[in-house]
Amino acid sequence: MTPEEHQSMKNYLLSSDSETVWNGTVRNFTFANVSAMFIWFGTVLLGSNMDIFVWLKILALCLSITFSGWFADRAWYFFVSEKFNKPFSLKAYVSRAPFFFFLSGILFTMALLLVRWIDWTQTLQYFLIGGCVQLAIQIPLQWFLFNRLRKLSLTNL
Repeated sequence: MTPEEHQSMKNYLLSSDSETVWNGTVRNFTFANVSAMFIWFGTVLLGSNMDIFVWLKILALCLSITFSGWFADRAWYFFVSEKFNKPFSLKAYVSRAPFFFFLSGILFTMALLLVRWIDWTQTLQYFLIGGCVQLAIQIPLQWFLFNRLRKLSLTNL
């Protein structure tokens, strides 16, 4: 694909209705809420208590994961994407990974500290867990997004 096609894909993505602040926020709250419900129901089935505050803590962790991915993606487009002629090339995708890893690691650890499930001595391992979870989410998500945009560009984006 040519650099012009990459730029048109980028412009299409950033100007689409699904990427507005309102729609992105609703999408991330929905994903986090559904994830928290599944995790909470799983803990209830395993015999844990059905305390609503446990669900709220799980929701805070899920919100940190969903929003950190979106924030990292927006930060990459704002700060780094202009340095690439082809923002959907493999080199550009590799440059996104530190954004996903570090931002998610920081926000996941902060959420764990805020809900008081860990103390300050355990922050490094949960930082690494948060970053790895985000990479496990974002790699397939970015691959599907790229393929969807590529199909759109082949139909005269």
